[in-house]
Amino acid sequence: MRRLDADGDELWTWTAGLGGNVAFFGIATDADDGIYVAGVAPGQLQTYLAHHPADGIDPDWTEEWMGTQGGSANAWGVAVDGAGNIVIVGDQASNLSDRHVFARKLDPEGNTAWVHDVDGLDVGYDILFAVAIDSLDQPVIGGRLRDAGGYDDFWMRKLTQ
Repeated sequence: MRRLDADGDELWTWTAGLGGNVAFFGIATDADDGIYVAGVAPGQLQTYLAHHPADGIDPDWTEEWMGTQGGSANAWGVAVDGAGNIVIVGDQASNLSDRHVFARKLDPEGNTAWVHDVDGLDVGYDILFAVAIDSLDQPVIGGRLRDAGGYDDFWMRKLTQ
């Protein structure tokens, strides 16, 4: 990850250094210009979330966790609401061929407030790719649900706290 100033000049660069395959798919900023990155950590394919302060290279906190059903999990999107709460979205496995979508809300310190888990239409590879926060600080999540025939359907839901 690289932070640039308004002129495009590098302020700092951070490399995860977690070992193994690491991928970050989501990035968001908070009101203090802190940076959240969400993705996949090595090992058991755990969801990874880190907060980087605006003036610091290294994260001041990180969270890693498996899916709510004990399988692997991937984070694809992250957003921050007006109160500094973080919402991440992604997919998690209950077995090798069935993936469910999830949305997880955390407070600014990284403590889980709630988890919203949705099993798709049939056994399939369901994924939430995107999350946005509306003017009422409610998350809107979107992705795909795959049916038994292998076809993907767009799926979107507005969550109320």
